[in-house]
Amino acid sequence: MFAQLCIGKDVQLYEWQDVESIIFETVSIALNEKYNPKVSYKDEVIIGVNSMSGQKAFKKMVYYLSYVGQDTPKEVATELLSEW
Repeated sequence: MFAQLCIGKDVQLYEWQDVESIIFETVSIALNEKYNPKVSYKDEVIIGVNSMSGQKAFKKMVYYLSYVGQDTPKEVATELLSEW
């Protein structure tokens, strides 16, 4: 759902490698890893009254959903695995 809002590609056109790239992107963001984005984001996303780049919006959503307190990679990984 967040990908549909932030990624610059229609969900109807996703292929399996797109899904894998979004999963990679999500895990990399949640674990605060340095990486080169594998997906293209929309230039602008509007959420409520806020406007920001698709990449920034996606990162904010991932951080919000994966934050568990201390936000260490181990805690985040555990939370992500338990949620999926």
